[in-house]
Amino acid sequence: MKELNHYERGFIEGFLDADGCVGISKVKRATSKRGYFYRVTVHFYNTNEELLGKIRDILDIDHNILQGATCKLISLGHTATEELLSQINLVAKEEKRKLALQMIEAIKNRNSHKHSTYQAITDDIYKQYERLQQ
Repeated sequence: MKELNHYERGFIEGFLDADGCVGISKVKRATSKRGYFYRVTVHFYNTNEELLGKIRDILDIDHNILQGATCKLISLGHTATEELLSQINLVAKEEKRKLALQMIEAIKNRNSHKHSTYQAITDDIYKQYERLQQ
């Protein structure tokens, strides 16, 4: 992902705040020590594929535009999510953005903590995120 200029940042920030999602999800996985892991993603939703194409062009990514149940979407994975969230600020979803970056940092540093400490850190971040969802 490229470095965004002021105009591009403003467009992406507004779109993500209005028609996007900064998500932290708890994914079940039997092979994980605790039976689950956390995934951090960004999704852009809209019914206008051309508009989503513009977002893809601005971010300089080659992600497919997917068909959701009621609209189309672009879903960013872990690396692209980190690169994007570290470049922008949000209004309505700023706390979620900060928690997502904290979760990404915790995941990146998981080998520098004891497993129980890592688990406590990530579980706490997820609980904070869930409270924002209510």
